[in-house]
Amino acid sequence: MSMKKNPKEQQFIAQLLGEDIGTSVISDFGLEDGTPEEQAEFITQLGENIMLRLTLEILKIIPDSEHEKFKELMGAGDMPTLRQFLLAHIPDLDRFIQHEVTKEYEATKTRTHEISQGINI
Repeated sequence: MSMKKNPKEQQFIAQLLGEDIGTSVISDFGLEDGTPEEQAEFITQLGENIMLRLTLEILKIIPDSEHEKFKELMGAGDMPTLRQFLLAHIPDLDRFIQHEVTKEYEATKTRTHEISQGINI
């Protein structure tokens, strides 16, 4: 399933990560010496990875018969309608999203550290 980029999706990612995401990501991942372009690219990639994780985990939860509707809602970028749809399947949606965001953030942090230490798994 290819993910379309749209401003509402990017805004949604920013809301998930928090307003000070740029500063904290740069610090957490040791990117202080990177160019602004490198920093922005890393933050964008992290956001994409988070959206992919969320999408995969949501697809595991919602019935197969609802996958197409989910795909349509994601493509439309109508976040309020998407939220209502998801709440029918994931009652504690905010906690679920925060949990998955944290998992991806920490997994990326761990892998980045491993790479910087020359550890290839």
